[in-house]
Amino acid sequence: MRDTPTLARLHSLYLFAFSTGWRPCELLAVGPEQLDLDRGLAWLERHLVRVTEDGAGRWEFKPGSKIGKRYAVPLTEKLCQSLAARLEIVSFEASSAASWTDWDLLWPALDGRPTWVQALRDHLERACAVAELPRLTPHHLFRRGASTLLKAEGVDAKTRAAMLGHSRVATTEDVYTDVLPDDLRAAAETMGRLLGET
Repeated sequence: MRDTPTLARLHSLYLFAFSTGWRPCELLAVGPEQLDLDRGLAWLERHLVRVTEDGAGRWEFKPGSKIGKRYAVPLTEKLCQSLAARLEIVSFEASSAASWTDWDLLWPALDGRPTWVQALRDHLERACAVAELPRLTPHHLFRRGASTLLKAEGVDAKTRAAMLGHSRVATTEDVYTDVLPDDLRAAAETMGRLLGET
């Protein structure tokens, strides 16, 4: 079953996720202060963690990315427009909600508190089932998807590593970039030419 309200609420998050390659805990911590839409930049300054003590859970922001880095990623004009619209929607949701706890988030739950990463997983799992695709996690879809699609379009490994916040290009290439069927076909055709088949 298609979850239209969730899809509508998460559309800009999905665009942002593919554009930045950020981890789910980093995406769900994005607030307006991390965006410079006039300059087309998003700053990865914090990530969300769920802390459980004495059986009770609470959310906390931790500084930097999940691995401690702070960096900026350029955004496209279309994504900036989508994020500007999202800021207006969040403002409307906050003003019209019966109960709102302001965490200053771009993609909060309907009460203003952080969205659970599990909610994102559940949404993607339903979308994959409807599309008859293998089950994908947000981490793999967004990070691997971003790197793989950019590689297919000719973006070099060092640039992709910087976008994902990796200090080692080998991590980006070995873990976060898949080989696409077209790449295999091109390799086979190249070998055919080398062997004199054309």
